[in-house]
Amino acid sequence: AKTMTDATPNRRIALIKVTKGGTSLSSNWKPTSGYMYKTFTNIVRVALNELDAQGRTYTVRGMIWHQGESDSSGSALTNYETNMTQLIAAVRRDVGITNLPFVVGEVATNKVEALRAAQFRLSENIPYVGFASADALETEEGTHFTTDSVLILGQRFASGIETPALQFSSATVQGNNIALNVSGLGKSRFHLLSSTNLTQWTPLSTNQLNDAGQMPLIRAIDPAHPATFFSLQAE
Repeated sequence: AKTMTDATPNRRIALIKVTKGGTSLSSNWKPTSGYMYKTFTNIVRVALNELDAQGRTYTVRGMIWHQGESDSSGSALTNYETNMTQLIAAVRRDVGITNLPFVVGEVATNKVEALRAAQFRLSENIPYVGFASADALETEEGTHFTTDSVLILGQRFASGIETPALQFSSATVQGNNIALNVSGLGKSRFHLLSSTNLTQWTPLSTNQLNDAGQMPLIRAIDPAHPATFFSLQAE
């Protein structure tokens, strides 16, 4: 939270924490039946409803995940990558943001190598999934990270969040209109700006991307100003 706040001082950062030690991905966090997954979705819903009740606007910008020791053997280990892929898809579906950034934290490097390899592959194979390495972090009693290492891991979680870029994905002229397609983080808000000289920008509209991070916009082209420029500003 401190790392993200330092990087974006004009934004307030809120964390929704859901955790229980000794729980497994293969059973407790299984999206279809695990009690921890049900607990997770309930807590997230209550937290977001509370923000709504307070009249606050917000954008869900990502999720971090740190777990693995309970799935380090047998079929749970064999299926860890598959189970994590299913969890990420379920979270994105239930939060309603199909490109929600996700960061997987590596278990301590003295743990099963196959498990750590599976965690890393997720970041290689799934879009907008990052990896928080445990390299050179120290543990106490071989299991829990030291305080200093926890702080470093937190910084790595923050830097591992890969947010979809707010950008024009296409622009085509249609008669006296220009059709713009905007892409970025699902459900995030942005401002469309225009200019005729690149020095003064005028806000045209405030918009929100859909669940998949897409939005089409059509703007009229003023014949008196054939050179019109458009820009995006994240909220």
